[in-house]
Order: sequence, then structure tokens, then C-alpha cells
Amino acid sequence: MQKDEALNKLLVEAIEKLELAIKKTLEIKDGREKYNIGKLGHSIGLLTQFQEQIFIQNPQLRPDPPSDRIPDPEMTEGQLKIVSTLTAKQINEIDDFLIARVTTRWQKVAKVVATTMNDLPFRVKGLPDIFYARRVEKLVEHGVFESQGNLKMMRYSEVRLKEKNNNIKR
Repeated sequence: MQKDEALNKLLVEAIEKLELAIKKTLEIKDGREKYNIGKLGHSIGLLTQFQEQIFIQNPQLRPDPPSDRIPDPEMTEGQLKIVSTLTAKQINEIDDFLIARVTTRWQKVAKVVATTMNDLPFRVKGLPDIFYARRVEKLVEHGVFESQGNLKMMRYSEVRLKEKNNNIKR
């Protein structure tokens, strides 16, 4: 138990430092900031996945949710313009990729989004993480996933495959 507490504390500190690194990366305009942010986000997703395993074994270590959570930002005009260029086929492929990353166990939406963005072979340049999170929300609406938490806050919501998701319409 003490080892898990110490490990959880280190994970919390690592996640906080990665979040700070994302903020600092946003200030650097070298053309690689989106790539770097994606990699940092992926790292956060992996750490939170590992942390979740600790919480499963030691539920008393799970912190109470903070009361000062703010929703994910809305997509900018430029991002919406990029989204408008997507074909129905591309959106279906993204949805299929998201579905392939979700299991019957609860997973953070941020982790699902980060791994999808990182692994997607046909990634559209400039397509924001928020778009992927909204696609997860649509998949919940269509009965593909179950969710818990507020889907407007990808770091504070989770999804899993629904037990019976036959005849799904998107």
C-alpha cells in the first residue's frame, strides 16, 4: 500500500510537469508545437492509464474530483475549417480507429484521444484533439460506448465499449 501511495504521488507530479510542459510548448512557435503537444499528451494518457491500475487496486487513493474543472475549449474558426474538409469516409475511419482503442474496461477519454492521434496513419494536419473527443461523444450518443463523467472534459471522463453494440448507426 505504501509503495502504491508513493508511486501515485510520483505519477501525479509527473502529470503536472507534463501539463506545464504543454503550456510552455504552446509559447514556442517553431512549427513543431502541435507535434510536441501531441507527444506530451500521449505521455499524459499513458501515465493516467498506469495510475488507473493503482486506483483499481487501491480505490481509497483515488482523489475526489476537483471543483474547479473547466470544460475543453471549443474549436476555433480555423480548426472548424479543417474539420469541414473531412469526408464522411475519413470521419468513419477516425471513428473506427477510436473504437479499436476502447475496451470493455473504463478508459480516460484523453488517453483514447491521445493514442488515436498518435497512431492514426492518415492524420489530418491541424485536426485538434477536441475534434476526436467530440467524435467519442458521438459514439456514446450512438450507443457504441458507455461513458461516465462529463464528456465535455476529456481528462475527467471515461468510456468503455458497450456490452451489446450490434446494429450501430453513425
